[in-house]
Amino acid sequence: MSDLKKISIQIAGKTYPIKVTNEEEAFVRDIEKEINHKINQFQMNYANQDSSDYLSMTLLTYAFDLFKAKRNKEDALAITKLSDLEKSLDQYI
Repeated sequence: MSDLKKISIQIAGKTYPIKVTNEEEAFVRDIEKEINHKINQFQMNYANQDSSDYLSMTLLTYAFDLFKAKRNKEDALAITKLSDLEKSLDQYI
């Protein structure tokens, strides 16, 4: 198993210590930048909101994207299975 190392990331001005592998660190840093960028976008578009509102809007954005990606993956898998089934049925017709 890979050794974990402690790093600190900063989200919306707050520091969070996390443990990652060497391979995960760059990925986590990219996520940190992307999240902070999204928060900054919400701050510019919706001024005078509480920081928890910006975090919630960011979370909802990523949850929506994740849900959509999962649904697309499930749809693609179902289409593949149906196609395979159709090919099997064609052999018997």
